[in-house]
Amino acid sequence: MPWVKCKEWVCIKREPIWGTEVTHNRMCKILDTCFSTGIQNMAPKDGSMVTRYALPDHISPKADLDGTQLMTGDYITGTKGHYMPRESFLYLRKYERMIEKITPPTPIHLLDHIIIPINIRKSHWFLAHINLQTRGISLLDSSQFYSAASYPQQKMLIWKFFRMVWTTHVSAVAPGPYWNIPLGRFIRCRRLTNLTPKMTQTLRNGQQIAISSIMEVTNDHIRTRWNRRGIRPELAGTQATDHPGQNWTELERPGTPQQNNFTNTKETRLACGIYTVLSALYAVRNWKIDFVLQAHISQARNWMAAIQGGSGR
Repeated sequence: MPWVKCKEWVCIKREPIWGTEVTHNRMCKILDTCFSTGIQNMAPKDGSMVTRYALPDHISPKADLDGTQLMTGDYITGTKGHYMPRESFLYLRKYERMIEKITPPTPIHLLDHIIIPINIRKSHWFLAHINLQTRGISLLDSSQFYSAASYPQQKMLIWKFFRMVWTTHVSAVAPGPYWNIPLGRFIRCRRLTNLTPKMTQTLRNGQQIAISSIMEVTNDHIRTRWNRRGIRPELAGTQATDHPGQNWTELERPGTPQQNNFTNTKETRLACGIYTVLSALYAVRNWKIDFVLQAHISQARNWMAAIQGGSGR
């Protein structure tokens, strides 16, 4: 949402684990002033200190903030605490309560696979595959060119969901998962790692990105946040052995068939539903991808129609 529409704000004493800190000096000064006086207390169930303030019209953000967008979970750190639009705060609380209420028939750490459907721009579907047997996460996307720009955000949301469910329901009986992210991808996942643009630029200007160089440009506060989120930078192809918890990796799936790689794209360009169903079936059975021909899409449609009609087996 645009900053100029953020009238009601909250101040949180405890830093949001899954929030993203953003910097804006003028807005920070406004909020510091506002939360110094005239605040209303809120009472979350977890007992954390939260205060609420509605910005008067005469001190609302003006034109210099127009066009700047806040994403859900963004917050500003000031002298009184961590400031967040009330709408975003309530959404995060709702998300946390939803996670708490989830009661899967089988505990999550005893599952073999988790399949998560993802929608992009209200027009395309693909899958995230969490393989609990191999401790790998992959995106099964039949239109990578269309979706690639959203991958960093989707990966963050997938890991956020998985880590929160695990922490809430499984942490007492099984060690928490840690996502080992290759160094090149680690510095690109800024919303997950909270690396600042200056930190990222410093790392890219170096001769080689190494774990030691990442540690040099960050501080204890950022690294503590990584630990709370269950992420850490790792060399590609390695598995950490000196850290507690389960080690997870992101798996590349370059073999996912692309629905626009055919001569008759009219038949396949809207076939993401077919691809998501087939990708899920093949992933959980560890089958080799073989639905790569144009005719396979028509055959899959007929097969699904037959099953839906009750005549298939």
